Amino acid sequence: MALELEKKKDYKKIVELLQPYTERLPRRGLMTLARAAKGVGDSTLEIKTLQLSLAKNAKDYVVQTQLGEVFSRLKRPNDAIAAFQAAIELNKRFEPA
Repeated sequence: MALELEKKKDYKKIVELLQPYTERLPRRGLMTLARAAKGVGDSTLEIKTLQLSLAKNAKDYVVQTQLGEVFSRLKRPNDAIAAFQAAIELNKRFEPA
């Protein structure tokens, strides 16, 4: 259902649907929630969701990169650099970081 809502760009509905279950969501659900949080302009939820995903799998360099992008967008350069460096350390061949 959330993926159908994402196709429709109904980010508010996705947040309403998934946020109550944040702690139990698998990675895919967390990434959907993070994208929806970005879509509704809730940077705090976006960061919290990405950090929760990292707490479940600290070696997820893709999520580290996404976290760096959020911090960069929020003009938090030190946090962005730290996240990008962590992504590179986890996978030196991952070019987006």
